[in-house]
Amino acid sequence: MVNCYGFYSRHISERLKNTIDTFRKNIAVSRYSFYQRQRYKTFGMNPF
Repeated sequence: MVNCYGFYSRHISERLKNTIDTFRKNIAVSRYSFYQRQRYKTFGMNPF
């Protein structure tokens, strides 16, 4: 039942594809790892 509708269906509409593409383009990759960001927030210095 889940595979019949939504993202996992065989026939995805163009509107859904365009919506997914716009959200995919908005994802920004951070150049710092989670560990580095947490240490910077806590101690105010980059551990590396």
